[in-house]
Amino acid sequence: MFLLWTACGLTLTGLALGWQSITSPAQLVNWAVYTGPIYLLGAWLCTLGVAQKFLVSSYPKTSAVVSIIVVAGLYVNSVAQDNIAARVLWLNTGLGIIHFIPFPSIVLKKAKRDGLDKLLYWSYGVFAIYTVLRPVMVIYLGFTELQDMLSSIYWLVTMLGSLLIAL
Repeated sequence: MFLLWTACGLTLTGLALGWQSITSPAQLVNWAVYTGPIYLLGAWLCTLGVAQKFLVSSYPKTSAVVSIIVVAGLYVNSVAQDNIAARVLWLNTGLGIIHFIPFPSIVLKKAKRDGLDKLLYWSYGVFAIYTVLRPVMVIYLGFTELQDMLSSIYWLVTMLGSLLIAL
């Protein structure tokens, strides 16, 4: 089931990314409330797969609460006011939390791991930490406009980092 849940999660994440990629920057504000939950569900499905692989909980109730709070934050920062930095912050923080939730349980589980399990363990850990650190970079770099973010080195590094970790 590990591969099924992970594949479903990556498919949903790809769907949301594809949707945003074909949407013009001016329309992104209108679609953030719709693509956000797709990203969050994709993140949780990936987390579910990894948690099942390591025989720990994916904490679905905690992830659901985080997702509801994130979608509310996306709504406020897209419908009520257009704030790209806040939307990126809300979504990436939520994704980071969802990915990171089972990681302490995985670390504390002292099971024997073969080479591929160790690779999965470390790559998932790096990805979880990487996802948590992305919002910190948005704050540090101080993005306030979408076009500034899309044409920045930050965006390029974020996309390349996600691609490399996904491989």
